[in-house]
Amino acid sequence: PAMQQQQQMGMQVIVEGYLLMKSNYEWEMSYFVFHGSTTTGNFKMTSSHSPGKKEATKGVIDGIHTSLSCVFITQPMKKNQPVNWANNFVLQVNKYNKNTTFLFATDSEADLHRWINALQTVLHEDTGDTKIADNSSNNSLHTTNSAVSRRHTVYN
Repeated sequence: PAMQQQQQMGMQVIVEGYLLMKSNYEWEMSYFVFHGSTTTGNFKMTSSHSPGKKEATKGVIDGIHTSLSCVFITQPMKKNQPVNWANNFVLQVNKYNKNTTFLFATDSEADLHRWINALQTVLHEDTGDTKIADNSSNNSLHTTNSAVSRRHTVYN
């Protein structure tokens, strides 16, 4: 659904679907669309309550770029993460700035790999050597996501 709308606007949809996103200390489900230009290397990720062109955008993660951004699989959080959404990945908008880190979860391993492969392909990362981070004892993602959430405009 979003793919047709984005193509009409001259943007290429790379991957889309439902994800959980860690925001402050809560997980929030949204429909995410990752889109942009493979020619310029500029991308963004938009979220809404559900797919469809009539749906208003809830939020935007902007500034994702092939030379600056990275994505990797990480371990499930031990606190407050729904057990049926235990397949996590991290998107760092700027790999040199930890304040631009977002934590996402999928409801299946297949969906996790669909997102990881799509993101790593356009970000020109080596998909054969997926980095897995262990955040089970690290609470830094809580504060990092709080700071990033305030930086980006979120529409409710």
